[in-house]
Amino acid sequence: MRLCWWPILRLQIEEFNTYFLNMAPVSKKDVLDIIKCLESTSCSVVLQGLIDVKRKILATTTGAELFIESNGIKYLVRFIRKSNEKILDISLSILGNLCLDKHACEEVGTSFDIICFLFCCLFTSQVH
Repeated sequence: MRLCWWPILRLQIEEFNTYFLNMAPVSKKDVLDIIKCLESTSCSVVLQGLIDVKRKILATTTGAELFIESNGIKYLVRFIRKSNEKILDISLSILGNLCLDKHACEEVGTSFDIICFLFCCLFTSQVH
């Protein structure tokens, strides 16, 4: 019989973040507040929201799950089309971290046809 150590490791990481880094567990309200920042038209507010997603929400497994359930992925995919390089970099980083989870990866794939878009970006950057 083979033991799966991944759930135990995820629990230990979350406990470490909660107790040793003084990070409170993320609530649904916290996630919705950060998503409101992502709805802003101001680049600086959106950038701060993305930083909060990376530092606060992705720090815990429950935060990432709540972010996915709250349709946060659609904002990240939308930011890929932005010309602001900082927003693009952080959005791709967050999407990459979220896509390590199978459910989140499927959600990204169904949100938009992101692969075609990335190929277009790659082709355009090689032409210039």
